[in-house]
Amino acid sequence: FGQIEPIVVSSLAKAMGLPGGLILASEVRMQNFRRSPYYTAASPMAPAYLHAYLHADAIYEEERTHLYNSIKYFREHLGQIKGIRSLSDYPVFACSHSGLAEYLYQRKILISSFSYPKPTDDVITRIILNSHHTQSDLDQLLHALHDNPHTVHDK
Repeated sequence: FGQIEPIVVSSLAKAMGLPGGLILASEVRMQNFRRSPYYTAASPMAPAYLHAYLHADAIYEEERTHLYNSIKYFREHLGQIKGIRSLSDYPVFACSHSGLAEYLYQRKILISSFSYPKPTDDVITRIILNSHHTQSDLDQLLHALHDNPHTVHDK
């Protein structure tokens, strides 16, 4: 990296559900952080959260496996619908169908759809799977997607 010193600062709230964060840096930089009142005066993570996280490997693995199986199932049953893209083993499916969120909402299915980063920007619509979705949930969504008269199917 030459003159660049990498420092990673991250929240654990979204991905791990933990009210805390982490800093990854060189030992010298970490010593500087430890002397700074901005970091030493910050509230630490509650010990109960950390204890639960450190003893939850089996649960995380089970949920991760279920999520990967759901992604695979959804991808396999999505069929020939155009305009839905995703990365392999990633639970987010980007949609270019105008009005898809409203169509699904009318069928009691909520997906992510909002202008970003500003309210005047284009709408970003995504189907986001999580480990709590059941096969029945996925089937309901797939059925609605295949029945959407605005969805263009490959022939």
